[in-house]
Amino acid sequence: MHQIVTTKFILYCFEEMAGLKINFHKSEVFSIGMSELDTERVAQMLNCPVGHFPMKYLGLPISPDKILNVGFDFLGQKLEKRLTKWGSNLSHAGRAVQINACLSSIPFYAMGFYHLPEGIHQSFDKIRGRYYWASNKLRGKYHMVKLEDMAFPKDFGGLGFTETRKMNIALLAKWIMKVESEDKSLCIELLRKNYLTNESFFSCKIGNVSQFWRGLLNIRGWMMLGAEWSIGNGLSVKFWKDTWFGNCPLMTLFPAIYRVCNQQEILDSQEGQGGPGCLSL
Repeated sequence: MHQIVTTKFILYCFEEMAGLKINFHKSEVFSIGMSELDTERVAQMLNCPVGHFPMKYLGLPISPDKILNVGFDFLGQKLEKRLTKWGSNLSHAGRAVQINACLSSIPFYAMGFYHLPEGIHQSFDKIRGRYYWASNKLRGKYHMVKLEDMAFPKDFGGLGFTETRKMNIALLAKWIMKVESEDKSLCIELLRKNYLTNESFFSCKIGNVSQFWRGLLNIRGWMMLGAEWSIGNGLSVKFWKDTWFGNCPLMTLFPAIYRVCNQQEILDSQEGQGGPGCLSL
């Protein structure tokens, strides 16, 4: 508890030096690995209420545990709040513009950090579909077309609405591209040292990781569909399953050989160690 007293003394010094006043009643105490009794004692010493996870930091929910659908409900509430400021006299074309320009972009920030649950994406579809067909009228209208069909490009008969599931994957994929590139920024270096131990992102195993990193691992399969490997030492390239020769994996080019091969998980670096014809069938 001596550290808590010292922390509050430092905060008082900050108030005197900066001329600012810290409102402890609007601040909250969050604890990890502490008992409820110790947490209450710390809160009383700091004159702060006890906070509960998930907490909000820079507009995003933060928690040491998995954030459930309830933790992301604020995104749907943001969409609903925006609708209350709009009138109900626009045509369907005008509503389509508002949906694409405003409603669909509201959750982009959160989707750039978390792989959102399916229930949250369904709530986005429900809100946007209701506004398109019924505007802000309390009386609902029958939805003639599902929103996922309306998300097709206009050249294919859709309205070009943003498909939030695919956008979520695309925004998270930018992190994977940075991790796999030569980006030397502090954030990317921290991710590499914390989650990757001299291995590629595509070959790392799923363990006890954060929800952010687990979201990247969840879309790893989508990234591998369009990825091509450039062979270096071959330590992280799978001979059969990765695309390193041609436009598709060798297991697709030669399915008959792959089915009878006893080394289906062999790496490219191991394939040549036994000399020509080292694969056993």
